[in-house]
Amino acid sequence: GNSHVDGKYRENVDKGLSWMANRQKSNGNLGWKTFYEQGIATMAICEDVAMTYDNKYRNVGGKAAEHILANMGENGGYGYDGPGNDTSVFGWQIMAIKSAVVAKLFPTFPQAPQARKYLDLSINKDGSTGYRGSGSPKPSMTAIGMFCRIFVGYARNHPEVFKAAGLIYKHGVDVKDEYYTYYSTYCMFQMGGQEWGKWNNKFRDPLIALQEKSGPNKGSW
Repeated sequence: GNSHVDGKYRENVDKGLSWMANRQKSNGNLGWKTFYEQGIATMAICEDVAMTYDNKYRNVGGKAAEHILANMGENGGYGYDGPGNDTSVFGWQIMAIKSAVVAKLFPTFPQAPQARKYLDLSINKDGSTGYRGSGSPKPSMTAIGMFCRIFVGYARNHPEVFKAAGLIYKHGVDVKDEYYTYYSTYCMFQMGGQEWGKWNNKFRDPLIALQEKSGPNKGSW
């Protein structure tokens, strides 16, 4: 709940954002080694802009998001070096672009039809999503595919979204798999209703119980 403007940790947030901004190149590249960093850093910057509507990091967030859009593959996908075929990397870019939309850096989700191309390539008949295209489907990748569909405009009752939600709900909570927990919970929250309420009750306390209670990593997982 802290931004670079408000909150107990506003100075910490500002230092982190400033560090990322100072690494940015003229084309919007935030100095990534893989495109994971570009997506996650862009998401963080745009979330701050959305919280504050302050101009300090607005141009940084906009340029970073434009860099992501400029590197979308012809098939709508992303990989470690930009364009590619990696659902995990793809998910972070979609989240970053969505954060840019929430920050009003774009009026609507840009290049949504192109992103849908990769979603069409990556889904299987049962509603699962593959890790590379439709191959090697995993619950975590299915969750990524599901929320990406919602963010690019699929209705929550769309067959592909509905099937994926059913698979995730059937697979259930697994708090020891942090990556799956992050995305599956994101999906269940997007669906709302009784399913979300039940999911929240199942995952919340067990996840908090795994948090480090002491030592140098206190508060982390």
